[in-house]
Formats: sequence, structure tokens, C-alpha cells
Amino acid sequence: MPAVQMNVRIDEETKARGDEVFARWGLTPSQVVRAVWKYAEEKGEPPAFMRPALDAEHDAEVQRRLALVREGTGIWRKFFIDNGLPVPGPREITPEDLREDEYFGKPKEELDDDEVHEAYYDDLRYEAYLEKACERGLL
Repeated sequence: MPAVQMNVRIDEETKARGDEVFARWGLTPSQVVRAVWKYAEEKGEPPAFMRPALDAEHDAEVQRRLALVREGTGIWRKFFIDNGLPVPGPREITPEDLREDEYFGKPKEELDDDEVHEAYYDDLRYEAYLEKACERGLL
């Protein structure tokens, strides 16, 4: 496989200190760069020390999406209020309730225990979301 050359810019002092550390470990700059790329190729993610910046970007995206959810729930809340309708609140769901409905496109009698549990936890997650939205005044 043909090799490619990469050129990077780095602060002179940082490079010198880094070269010193890697030399103590018997590594050249090229070996270090190849090791990072090999890790990414094998693991499908950057090394752990590089993730905080990515986590911050991910957190920012999560916050952006939550803001959209809040905006959406506000629209629904306003719709109910503007039309003189009661704003819906959380409802209680039990595993027995789930067996009375149709989930996963199957009648209740055909659901296996795993499907019942999955549906139950999906509903619990939704109920927790509604509860939090109510606590924050979004609903």
C-alpha cells in the first residue's frame, strides 16, 4: 500500500518537549502519528484523551435538540391553552396496561416477556420526560 506524507504545524517548544518524551519511550513522531491513526482505524473512535472536545460538541448538540423539544412542547401547550383545552399531564402505566394494548404490531396475547418489558420501559421513559417537562413548566 502506498504511503502518504502528512505535514502539520505545531508550536516549536511543544514539539521539542513532546519529542523528548517520545524519545524516552523509544518512539519517533511518525510512530506516534501512525499509532493514533491505527487506533482510530481499529476502534472507530479517537483515543480517550482526544474525546473531551468531541464530548463538548456532542453536549452542545444535545442541548440544541433539547431546546427544540422545549420549543415544541411549548407550541403544544399554547395550542391547548389557546383552544380552551386542558393541558394533558402524565398518565400512569402498569405492565398489565401494556398487555391490553397492541405493541410492536402484535396483539397482546402474542407479546413475549421481553417485548412487554421493552414497551413498558419505553413508556416509562416517555412518562419521565413528560414529568420533567411539567416540572420545568414546559407542559
